[in-house]
Amino acid sequence: YAWRDVITVGAIDCANEANTETCREFEIMGYPTMKFFPRDSKADFKGDNLGLRAMTVDAIRNEMTNYLLKEEEKKADLLGIWPKLIPTTDVSDLKSGKAGENRNILLILEDAESKVGMEVMLDFHLPLKRLNIPMEIQRSVYNPKIDYGVVVSKRPAVLYYPAQNNNKEPKVVELKDQGRQGIYNAIKDYLWKESPKFAFQDSNAPLAIQSEDSPKTKTKSDKAAQVDNSSKSKKNLISRRYTVYLSDLEKAAVYALSHEIAQHQTIAGEALEALRKFVTVLDNHFPARKEFASVLKDLHYWVHQHEDAIRGEDLGAVVKSSLAKYGLEMNDRWVGCQGSKPQYGGYPCGLWSLWHALTVKHSVDGTGHPRDVMMAMKEYIQEYFGCRECARHFDQAIQNGDGIVENVMTHKDSVLYLWHIHNKVNFRLAGDLSEDPQYPKQTFPAKEFCSKCYIPTTGSNLWDEFDREEIYSFLVTQFSKKISKQGISNPSAKTSAVKNSKSVDQVDDFAEHLDLNNFKKPENGKFTVNFIFFNGADLSLYMILWLISAIMIILLYLKFVSKRWLRPKHYFYGQKVGYNPLVGKV
Repeated sequence: YAWRDVITVGAIDCANEANTETCREFEIMGYPTMKFFPRDSKADFKGDNLGLRAMTVDAIRNEMTNYLLKEEEKKADLLGIWPKLIPTTDVSDLKSGKAGENRNILLILEDAESKVGMEVMLDFHLPLKRLNIPMEIQRSVYNPKIDYGVVVSKRPAVLYYPAQNNNKEPKVVELKDQGRQGIYNAIKDYLWKESPKFAFQDSNAPLAIQSEDSPKTKTKSDKAAQVDNSSKSKKNLISRRYTVYLSDLEKAAVYALSHEIAQHQTIAGEALEALRKFVTVLDNHFPARKEFASVLKDLHYWVHQHEDAIRGEDLGAVVKSSLAKYGLEMNDRWVGCQGSKPQYGGYPCGLWSLWHALTVKHSVDGTGHPRDVMMAMKEYIQEYFGCRECARHFDQAIQNGDGIVENVMTHKDSVLYLWHIHNKVNFRLAGDLSEDPQYPKQTFPAKEFCSKCYIPTTGSNLWDEFDREEIYSFLVTQFSKKISKQGISNPSAKTSAVKNSKSVDQVDDFAEHLDLNNFKKPENGKFTVNFIFFNGADLSLYMILWLISAIMIILLYLKFVSKRWLRPKHYFYGQKVGYNPLVGKV
């Protein structure tokens, strides 16, 4: 907040479908994504994309200060806009008091790898300017060969050089804590202490900016809002962890197609191949009701009609139109994957459930190659999953796909391998910020829900301590036999005639509706799909040509073939003379 006059921070939730077009325009394909826009950026500039691997306050703040430092190194005219972030190398003017016209200097002395000095300078930039305090904060990288006028034993350190110092020993500002908050508090206290010199007295002025790192006192309402895990009943736990809802599976599949994938401007190459595999396993193995199966059938056909590339915008439109065609509306809320707060559960939970359901259905059907679903999952996560850090960890867990090749030999292996990987992910994320405090990440299934799944063993590697036959049976029941239909919407009445007249295996010209809009017009509705490449004028011309050709054939027949049978026979000197239709008399 204190940096707002130097750098404005904005946030957009690309998981919200209302922001899909904006995120697609600015090529935000996953999170964490951080883009910087320099001063005077042009309207068509998409921003400088920085590879932010950790979405933490410290990581974001570090990238911001690095970016400002680079901008300052490129443009000297920025010094009037924000403080001098480039380290001071010559302290002789500071010691003599000639560093500026009647300017007092606070020098933050730190090691080369430290960024705390820049952060504190930005913290104070706005209040110092607004209160017109004759004080400037600078930073310098400690060099033992430089004489700072005082012995510096610990770093970071803060030295005060007053105006017109005349080479006197600088005052060392006492630091109770050498972190950013400690330096901030020490400088603030020092400024209030010396306030008569600086002609400001209001201790409630903007100088007293609350850092986001400082502890906040919890109010009674905050304490009341804390989650009491012990109050969660077994019934809620079963509903959350041990029930799979068809509504959540459909919602996850639609979100993946219409948002995560459709958010890309262009889908081509390996990304297109990953999409083809994804829609194929959805079409073949999704435990779908009739209407949703028809949606997946249409999408599978439409995607495979494109050999080179697909626009993400077009894919999103096809998904939306197909759902409307069969009268389907997705539930606004997650059912089993509903978190205790909006930031918990939701799509990641639904996506895990979706892949489990696909591997189980694949195994029960026993069709295709045993690795089909897992390889499709690998490529989907690699190409499309928004959390890029999660995608990187998943790729490590499956050893870049080698783990699938080595461990999946049968359809049952696919079910068990995904279950094993999911437990490893839960173990890694236990206690993470993404963990829902009401539903902490635990080994699945728990003993109380499947005691037969466990065998006596020493230690735990999330594999050997389980009876895998019992685990397989449990997963088949969970993700196939006991899928709940609670939360799904009934197809709208006006599309019932369409749905009842079509079998799931039928695919019509809707699959190419983006390319054949002309044939969706009412005036062209009388033509069937067999004539999609002809309009009325074409058919009329075709009929005329056909009639002309037929007449010409008949005339030729009468002229050359029938003549020999119609004309009388003649005799020449007692010999029969016939007619050759091609060469005349013989």
